[in-house]
Amino acid sequence: AGAPARARERLDEYLKDGSYWALLVFDLQGRVLAGRNADGEDLTGRDLAARDYVRAILTGGESYTSPEILTAREDGQIHALAQSRALRDPKGRLLGGVAVLTYWNRFTEAFIDPLRFASRGHALMFDARGRVIAHATDRALLFRDVNNENVTRRALVIRTGEMTAPWRGEDRYYALAEDQRTGWIVCMSASVAELAKAAAGQRDFLLILGGLTVLVLVATISLLVGTLVVRPIKDMKAFTSAVARGDFSATLQPGSCCELRNLAENLQHMVAELKNRLGFAQGVLSGFALPCAVVDRDNRLTFLNHRLLAAFGKSGSPIDHLGEVSGQFLYGDPAHPTLLLLALTEERIVTGEVRYQLAQGEKVFNVTATPIRDLDSNLLGALAVWFDMTEVRAQEETIARQKDQLSQSEERYRTLFMNTGAATILVAADTRIQLANPEFLNLVGLGPRDLVVGRSWTEFFHPDDLPRMREYHSLRRKTPGLAPRGYESRILTRRGEVREVHLTVATIPGTELSMGSILDITAQKANERQLERHAFYDALTGLANRQLFQDRLRRAMLTAGREEAEVGLLLLDLDEFKHVNDSLGHSAGDLILREAAARFASVLRNSDTLARLGGDEFAVILEDMEGIDALMRVAKDLLAALRPPFLVEGSEIYLGVSVGIAVYPLDAEDAERLVQCADLAMYRAKEQGKNTFGLYKKDLNDQAVRRLTLESELRQALAEERFSVLYQPKVEIEGNRVAGMEALVRWRDHDGTLRPPSAFIPFAESSGLIVPIDLFVLEQACRQAVAWKAAGHLGLTLSVNLSAQHFRRLDLPKRVLEILDRTGLDPGSLELEITETALLKNFQAAQTMMEDLRSHGVRFALDDFGAGYSSMSYLMALPLQAVKMDKTFVDRIVEENGRGRALARAILSMAEGLGLPVVAEGVETEAQLAFLRAEGCRFVQGYLFAPPLTAQDFEALLLRGTLNPTPLVQDAGQEPEPPVLPA
Repeated sequence: AGAPARARERLDEYLKDGSYWALLVFDLQGRVLAGRNADGEDLTGRDLAARDYVRAILTGGESYTSPEILTAREDGQIHALAQSRALRDPKGRLLGGVAVLTYWNRFTEAFIDPLRFASRGHALMFDARGRVIAHATDRALLFRDVNNENVTRRALVIRTGEMTAPWRGEDRYYALAEDQRTGWIVCMSASVAELAKAAAGQRDFLLILGGLTVLVLVATISLLVGTLVVRPIKDMKAFTSAVARGDFSATLQPGSCCELRNLAENLQHMVAELKNRLGFAQGVLSGFALPCAVVDRDNRLTFLNHRLLAAFGKSGSPIDHLGEVSGQFLYGDPAHPTLLLLALTEERIVTGEVRYQLAQGEKVFNVTATPIRDLDSNLLGALAVWFDMTEVRAQEETIARQKDQLSQSEERYRTLFMNTGAATILVAADTRIQLANPEFLNLVGLGPRDLVVGRSWTEFFHPDDLPRMREYHSLRRKTPGLAPRGYESRILTRRGEVREVHLTVATIPGTELSMGSILDITAQKANERQLERHAFYDALTGLANRQLFQDRLRRAMLTAGREEAEVGLLLLDLDEFKHVNDSLGHSAGDLILREAAARFASVLRNSDTLARLGGDEFAVILEDMEGIDALMRVAKDLLAALRPPFLVEGSEIYLGVSVGIAVYPLDAEDAERLVQCADLAMYRAKEQGKNTFGLYKKDLNDQAVRRLTLESELRQALAEERFSVLYQPKVEIEGNRVAGMEALVRWRDHDGTLRPPSAFIPFAESSGLIVPIDLFVLEQACRQAVAWKAAGHLGLTLSVNLSAQHFRRLDLPKRVLEILDRTGLDPGSLELEITETALLKNFQAAQTMMEDLRSHGVRFALDDFGAGYSSMSYLMALPLQAVKMDKTFVDRIVEENGRGRALARAILSMAEGLGLPVVAEGVETEAQLAFLRAEGCRFVQGYLFAPPLTAQDFEALLLRGTLNPTPLVQDAGQEPEPPVLPA
């Protein structure tokens, strides 16, 4: 994550030197990965693919110097020399390149400006197109195209040599030399008139010196500008300073930093001092930073510097070797050809890399030899400069050897990898397969020609296993200690087969690669499952056997103990099964047992455990129970499952089943005792006449009998429609206007008495009978509301309660809309009341169904608001149109300590925050009404205005208009009579 910042810091360090305008690194698309310029500008992300110094690298070049001097800034004040070099990985593959933009004026100040030829002579330089790119005296000419001038046209033709040409009214002498890499032409210019005044010997010396200076300057520029990998010359400053002082015995050793600016300054001082000395040219060459030598036309040495002696390991003084043939000095053989001899014979600049076998070993030099001519272009000799490449080539050879060794090592590893005998893959951090052996191809059902390398390993494994495997893959690269070395998974073959495998995975140190060895364990796992089935499953029915049953019962009890929950155990014994075996045989008995097991399983949840304990005895373990009613429902479902006859050999066999029920921890706290309790309850059921169920506790058993009786009576009442619907008015406080009514159910006995809701609603909820009761009430109330609207009572909203049971069924919207369609009630006149409990138990389902009904116009009110624990975020997500304040909060309004009033205010404030009107339930006193009116409550409902009324009484109330509050006095436990309505 810190790499870009570190790159910017490093670039800024280089730029502090002041020699560079910009440094940058680019990728294979020519886009800058990291780059800065001297103005502090971040160049990262720029597209430089069109630049010649970038394009040269991307098209295969190793290094490049742009012949075009760039305008580095829009104001034209800065020009730069652009150089680039390729960047490659250890395998030689191109990664991109690095580019350096050097201040051009710093370069020309160092190598052009200081040089003087006679008193009014100077140096200048053209590019290949004839533009002046450097001039020691006339800055106005810089970067101007002067190729129309006579001197420029001739220089572009001659390129290397001498000429005399007019310039601005004055004849001038020019010594020219071309840099072969860039096409630049370096010139030393002097006034012909000034040269004519000089003595003949001095004039010849100056002309030779001018030519030598140009040649040396071109050779130096070619080496320092054209070659990116140059041996640093750290101690040049000290050396040239010594020479300037006259210390000609000083030597120059290679260093680690090229200080061109210091070199230029010291060369300038040196030239100034040596102008007054004899051997000026010899001094320049002796102090030159590179080994150099001059031969005459006969190829004999006329000059060599100490650098050359040191480079070739020769002792003594350069004077000792004057007159030697170049081959004798360089190879010990006068007849040996040299580049100096080639430059003389072919009269051209010659460059090449030469290996010399010296006493200290082989050394490699890059040599440039240049012919030397006089003013008349007569050949005088040749100059050669040596650039030591020994260390560079040694490093390259070392790298080549290492690459070869690495290649051999990789080949050995590949051979071993491809012949391990086990399916093996090598994968990268991005999940792509780098290598796969034949065993892996065979495992996944692919042939040797099928492409695997480059594909993700995730394509070959089971989708259900991938999240876990991806997590291991990531952990192995971030925190290796947390990732398992071995684990099991599944492979999907091309034929669609699922193969179970064991993986052993390890990362390769120092890389992002990991190697996975894969063992096919399909057969082994099948054998394990077969052994497990024999050990834990009944061979006849496929159900859990007694051993597995006991293990699951203990586990269920441990979990329930931690969560303070209950576990139900049901033991089942088929009635009269022995007679089937005795009369029809064991094969018929086995057939019945298998079908009985299937029937029992069909009425149970997937999470329930059904086991065969032996013979005709079965057991059921129920976790996540919801009270005794849930156990009773399951028991009745199991009894019902055996009611249809069994067809055996053409005969119908009727069997019953006796069920014994025990509950943890009510009946026992250990598994063995719980089984004994259920067994006793089962035998009690058999004593009661078989084909029934019994609970272990007698009081529970009695309760169960009562609940069965109640259920039977409720079902009969539903069939006979002995449920009455009463209506309690919902009153708007301002004006005491009846705004609507809530439909409430009562159970009418055969003798005409009404049972209150508390006598049957809780059981109806637990038994599921509340659903048909609610739908009955809804339809009756809708019909009555339509009748009142037809009678002229408009603007009334009908409120009907819905149980939480409805939200377990997805057909609630359909049922409600069907009733509205049958009765003709406008959906906007219906308000369904639901409790917070119903929402919390089935929030997603409730939200979906409510939104469906709301889209048709049906309204919703939250009943008993404040009594539950629902989150405000939940309530805000629901399509509610009103809330009803629970009666418990209304009752507490009159508390002396004021807490009840504070609670009521908080509920009203929350509802106001939700943007919902409030209906206060159970309002029975004037004090309660006064408080609610003062706090802004809009609607009330309660005995203060009217109790639940029959349809006839409620219609009479509507005919009389507004309602006035009438406090009631009633006996405890009695439902009050309707108040006397005002005439």
